[in-house]
Amino acid sequence: MTALLIFMVVVLAAATAWLLARAAALPRLRMEAHIREIDRYGFQNDPSDLEGALPATRPRGGPVNVLMEGLGRLTTRVIPGLRPHDRGDLSAAAMYTASPEAVHGFRTLLAALLPALVLVSGLSFSLTTILLLIIAPVIGWELPGIAIRQRGRARLDAIDRDLPRLIDVLIATIEAGMGFSASLQMLSRRFKGGLGAELRLMQREQGLGISTEQALENLQTRCDTPSIRAFARSLLHAQELGVSIGPMLRNLAVDIRRRRRQTAREKVQKLPIKMLFPLAILIFPPLIIVILYPAIYSILHSLGGS
Repeated sequence: MTALLIFMVVVLAAATAWLLARAAALPRLRMEAHIREIDRYGFQNDPSDLEGALPATRPRGGPVNVLMEGLGRLTTRVIPGLRPHDRGDLSAAAMYTASPEAVHGFRTLLAALLPALVLVSGLSFSLTTILLLIIAPVIGWELPGIAIRQRGRARLDAIDRDLPRLIDVLIATIEAGMGFSASLQMLSRRFKGGLGAELRLMQREQGLGISTEQALENLQTRCDTPSIRAFARSLLHAQELGVSIGPMLRNLAVDIRRRRRQTAREKVQKLPIKMLFPLAILIFPPLIIVILYPAIYSILHSLGGS
């Protein structure tokens, strides 16, 4: 009985100490949660504004992300001249919470993992195995960067493709009597894909107290394409000068569609040159072998028989 009472006293004392510590740290916890929410939605604070408020290094994401960030920092210390991954590529690929250190961590992991897979695959020691061991680290290092850039290009291209449609609907809602902010808020819930996500992120930033001008500049930074830059600059100039947004957006939609047609024509004109190398390397040699092999075989067989 005495042991049970001692145990209950210890548990209650520990619970009381934990509640007191949590009550003392509650303002700090709320501030950290608020800053994490801002970081998650892509708003970049000035590090000097946070000096003394948070630890110098505050890991973000899950344990895997934390581990990769540590590995990336170690790689950066081992290779001082290593250039950090561009944050523009990360934001274009909608990887807002990923850090350049985490990308370097994944690169280091793949660069070490692929040669290990080659070694444990049971291949005999030959020139091919040596070449694979040389090429595998390079492929493992470059693969994450290529995947991020490819994802970012595809996402930005989808945003540029949907932007004229957004402008058309925005013109219709504004000319129907809705305000610009209300129109964007309504359209952000209806548009899907990357453009809808960026609109919802912009609305979220405005809900956190950021002005419309700063939210448009952040949108232009995250999606650095000619169409988005023209869209953001047009809205900023319209708000600064106080002119009507409708005619300006209508001309902008026409200009974006004209630019996309010109880009499509340029890609079509480059297509024959791009097809030349696959034709010369992959199609012509097998075709020549299929066509000439019977004739060569008949000639050699005739010469051998005679």
